[in-house]
Amino acid sequence: MRANEQKLAGLILLFSVLGIVSLILAFQMGGTLTLYATQWTNELPEVTVEDPSVISIARITPVTVEPMSGRPVVEIEMQSHHSGRTWVHIGNEAAGQGQSHLIVVRGLHNMIFDRSSARYKGSRWMAVLGLVVLLMVCVGLWKWVIRRSRHRFFSARTILLFGMTIFVTGMSLIFAFACLLILPNPRSDVLGMWDLFSQSGYYFLICTAPALIALALTVALSNLALVRHEGMRLRNLLGIILLLLIIAGLMFILQNDDRFFTGTLTDYKIHSAVTSVYTTCFVFFESLLFGTILAALIAAIHEPKPDKDYVIICGCQIAKDGKLLPLLRGRVDRALAFAAQQERSGGKPPVFVPAGGQGADECRTEAGAMAEYLQEKGIPAERILEEGQSVNTFENLVNARRLIEQRNDKDARIAFSTTNYHVLRTGILAANAGMEAEGMGSPTKWYFWPNAFLREFVGLLVAEWRLLIPALLALILFFGVLAFTTI
Repeated sequence: MRANEQKLAGLILLFSVLGIVSLILAFQMGGTLTLYATQWTNELPEVTVEDPSVISIARITPVTVEPMSGRPVVEIEMQSHHSGRTWVHIGNEAAGQGQSHLIVVRGLHNMIFDRSSARYKGSRWMAVLGLVVLLMVCVGLWKWVIRRSRHRFFSARTILLFGMTIFVTGMSLIFAFACLLILPNPRSDVLGMWDLFSQSGYYFLICTAPALIALALTVALSNLALVRHEGMRLRNLLGIILLLLIIAGLMFILQNDDRFFTGTLTDYKIHSAVTSVYTTCFVFFESLLFGTILAALIAAIHEPKPDKDYVIICGCQIAKDGKLLPLLRGRVDRALAFAAQQERSGGKPPVFVPAGGQGADECRTEAGAMAEYLQEKGIPAERILEEGQSVNTFENLVNARRLIEQRNDKDARIAFSTTNYHVLRTGILAANAGMEAEGMGSPTKWYFWPNAFLREFVGLLVAEWRLLIPALLALILFFGVLAFTTI
């Protein structure tokens, strides 16, 4: 507890220092503000200040020419004198060749804000500081998720946080890259950067669309193979459904592109807010999907420590003659290979716990069939602890744990063996059953993998809906308001 308090105090101190640095930068760079105005002629424009007691014009200088329009751009430097607000008129607005800026002076006559563009002296440096803080948050999130995964990897909450961290990191990197392109331009303004941030989801989606489409096509192809081998079932069509949803989602975005928009300013604000919210939520779920896939891959290739007392073998369908089918035989062989490796590394021989009851179309229990196969492979009966009552994976684990505890071995180190694509889900079920266990996976046909990822993803959404709904509402509110107000 004391370590956590020290970390919290360290974070508070860090952000306090950053806040003080921000204030110093803001005040040291205040007092003056430069406006950039596009002109219709090469002559210097007339600049009028409604309240000269608030600010005055220090100088007007031609600086460059806009590449697209060829119009000259002038630099207007203002000096603050007193707190207050005033309008600055540039050029001939009556002839449609001018513009107005609402200037606000705050603080010790030192902070000048251009309310029309949200710019102030040093605003670009403050944006850089904000990017640094954002990237620091990303680094902190990754450290937290990695540390959590070492102790609670098999947890729906950990996988959800993993996906959320991918989302925050992706949005931050897109925003950082875009700002690095914009910030060198002295005419960049804060509103423009906030508008860019509100549309980060759109650019994130554009960058990841090829990978998303490739994933959807792979899953759809695997579904065709599943339907051919296992028949037409809803669970075997998840990939095809995903592909159709992704295509529909991308078509919606293309149809609502800004270039094809017509309407009033209010209509455009609503359109921008809807686009921002839609794309942000889209890439949020996309990040959760990628997070689930990465977690499943990590779980599948994980090798448990060679110090286990028990290895639970999760059951599945056996043949009509009571022999093991290839899928279940692979799980048992994987457990045998692990046990042999543990003994070679100096560990003790583990006890095998084959788990699985008798299905309606099976002539014996799955546990009995596995126990017979283990004995054929040279495992003595005293190292086999059968669990023949369970009807699903969760009961496999709960009943196996009960058998182990009945042997007065509550602190036993446990591993489980299942098919590689099923390791993640089995690990989560083991954690829900109150069991600390490491998983190992046996190889299987390629077309089982993609569909299994989707089932894990759907299961994650169902398990963590109480956390997902507030997160989605926060995203909708934040990005909707941000996109609407920065136009």
